[in-house]
Amino acid sequence: MENLYLKVNLNTIEKNISIIRNILGNKKIIAVVKGDAYGLGLHGVSDFLKDKVDVFGVSNIEEAMELYNMGVENEILILTPIITEDYFNNEAIENFTITIDNKEILDKIPKDKNINAHIYVCTGMNRKGISLNELHEFISHIEAYYENINIKGIYTHLHNFNDEKETINQINEFHEKVKIYEDKYFIHILNSGGFKNEKIRESCSFSHGVRIGNLIYGYDGYSLGITKSFSYLAKVIEKYEKRKGDFIGYGNKFKLRKDVIIGIIEIGSIHHFGFYREYRKNFIYDVLKFIYRYFVKSSEISKDGNNIDIIGKINMNLTLIDASNLCVGDYVNINISPILGDSSIRKKYIY
Repeated sequence: MENLYLKVNLNTIEKNISIIRNILGNKKIIAVVKGDAYGLGLHGVSDFLKDKVDVFGVSNIEEAMELYNMGVENEILILTPIITEDYFNNEAIENFTITIDNKEILDKIPKDKNINAHIYVCTGMNRKGISLNELHEFISHIEAYYENINIKGIYTHLHNFNDEKETINQINEFHEKVKIYEDKYFIHILNSGGFKNEKIRESCSFSHGVRIGNLIYGYDGYSLGITKSFSYLAKVIEKYEKRKGDFIGYGNKFKLRKDVIIGIIEIGSIHHFGFYREYRKNFIYDVLKFIYRYFVKSSEISKDGNNIDIIGKINMNLTLIDASNLCVGDYVNINISPILGDSSIRKKYIY
């Protein structure tokens, strides 16, 4: 078996989808698979999800094309409203649904292309979007002058769901503007962060579906019964013993305080493991980080729930660990997020 791989448990993803469905009822699920399905593999995850969700949400036309070339028949919604003229040179563009949020792009859409679109509305995030006050005029303008643009939906994004009151106000303001379109267009607003909160969820009862990414994969939502669907596994490929007082690694910067049986695993900074350790904010932050690590054992590497110490500094492609209770050939869990991890690490799907 591989010395390092990312295990993706499809059974867990299926269970998470079931939990979401039970709460959601008969509304649609837009499965967000942008960013290589949050690092879990666009092809493997989307192929599994295609008969379990209604719509796929991607970032750009490149991701949309990957799904299209896989033969995915679900609606594919390009969520990022940064649309360039090049999009309309793509022969498959009419098979996707784009996001529109400004008038300037309308005249760049060829009249001979029949384009499906969702309108993105700004409700406070200020990262793009038609303002609420301009929404009616914008939709009327498209309907009057652009027969080739088929508006299919309207949505906005919850950006501060940790502030329940502010978020519910945001939802209510959005609802007030879109209620006249409820029988005409697909309205969606709720994301993973908002979905966890019952009051926020209930405030979005008027909507027709949700955009879910984190909860499908188990990055969040544990209070709902959602569980993590992924884990990195690295094999102990070698063991050797070193004595108290021996130096380990470059520059003799790490000195052993006791006899240690060292194990080698084939993961390092090239795989994006441990790079955040070197990130410096300020002196106070570094002192607090040192105190925390002195008193709280790292959980970056573990086996059977037990933390395993890293010995010395993480290398480019190798990491040394305390292998006192390990054998060559054992696998240890590596606690990194697939969003941050190296996407080239092989993925193994379990079902």
